[in-house]
Amino acid sequence: MKKIKKELSKFALTLPNILVPNNSVDKTKWAVIACDQYSSQPDYWQKVSSYVGDSPSTLHIIYPECYLNETNEEAIIKNINSKMESYLADSIFCEQKEAFIFVRRKLKNQKIRSGLICAIDLEAYDFNKGSTSLIRATEGTIIERIPPRLKIRKDAPLELPHILVLIDDKEAPIINLFDQYVSKKEPLYSTQLMEDSGEITGYLINQKEVLADFIKALKVIANKKSFKKRYDSKELLLYAIGDGNHSLATAKSNWEQIKKTLSKKEMETHPARYALVEINSIYDTGIEFEPIHRVLFESDYKKFLSDLQANFEIQVSHFDKNKVEEFALSLVDEQQFLLIQEDQVSHIQIKNPNSSLTVGTIQQFLDNWLKTNSGKIDFIHGVKACFELSNNKNNFAILLPNISKSDFFKTVIKDGSFPRKTFSMGEAHEKRFYYEARKIR
Repeated sequence: MKKIKKELSKFALTLPNILVPNNSVDKTKWAVIACDQYSSQPDYWQKVSSYVGDSPSTLHIIYPECYLNETNEEAIIKNINSKMESYLADSIFCEQKEAFIFVRRKLKNQKIRSGLICAIDLEAYDFNKGSTSLIRATEGTIIERIPPRLKIRKDAPLELPHILVLIDDKEAPIINLFDQYVSKKEPLYSTQLMEDSGEITGYLINQKEVLADFIKALKVIANKKSFKKRYDSKELLLYAIGDGNHSLATAKSNWEQIKKTLSKKEMETHPARYALVEINSIYDTGIEFEPIHRVLFESDYKKFLSDLQANFEIQVSHFDKNKVEEFALSLVDEQQFLLIQEDQVSHIQIKNPNSSLTVGTIQQFLDNWLKTNSGKIDFIHGVKACFELSNNKNNFAILLPNISKSDFFKTVIKDGSFPRKTFSMGEAHEKRFYYEARKIR
């Protein structure tokens, strides 16, 4: 494997040692949705907690962001780290050495999303604006969001991945390569997912010939001449972070702190240098981009609309609330969005935007507006959740249009990144579930 690992390092990858739960563990209770989902819906997490109970579960070794900034935060983090240590000591995990895992996720709508669990080199990643690194963020990083997440990762012995990384493999379809290979293999694991979220199946990838074919495909994708022809860019963008931008930024920040204490030789092999992620083809039929909407809590709806009209030339028309979901699915980015407050729905068209994307125009306005007006903002997936959360005279929702998948890499290369919280790869229940883990200490 030494030669394989050397070749993979040229593409900012390594073969990690991956931990998966042993056969005694109830896998349906073990696998839990990404911690940044349902952040304004504590009922979801309470339901999960009741279902899981004291059974071994990733719920006990993650920190749902719904509970961030609670008064007992330090105690929660200490308990998470202690539970990680006990899972390691009690042999809850089976270790798969120097391997990838090919994952098939069947979604609720029966579509399949395929991906490759591997470890990327954080030395090849830069989340700062204007980055031309091999691995790049796709949205503006909110630096203030890193410290609380860094507290969680700093002393943790394990990491669990919910980061989805996109690759433009049109020239050499990588996912097809693994699809053909695993069709003749027994899965490493397979389980239903809680809360009617589909199922997940994983296959171990550690055969040299398969890894060699993977490297050949990477060489085609990473060819700078063909990349320049495709995107008119000299700087190669191999991996674009599709989901989990702030989680990867936290891993990078943690690594930057750790490496200050290491020798050059120690830096080469330290496990915190890498982050466990799932790589997906942007052309995967199971990947659908969804807009991330905004909900404002304890805020003045009339004042917001009045100030919006004072700042922009806008056209406002009433909209049938029964047709919102249908309209939202077809909403294209022509500087338009829907505004929901209790039973009232308005269609807003902005005539003089200050950004090329509606989300950029609105988010810039919101950032400034919230400096002088009361209210708390949250970023929400799905029309139904927006209706539920705006069913209060002091709350309102902003339903934003989607982005085009075909323009994804082009936008990141040209503009550097999308405005923060522009898109999501699917709705909340379609997000990655924690299953695998890796030692980072």
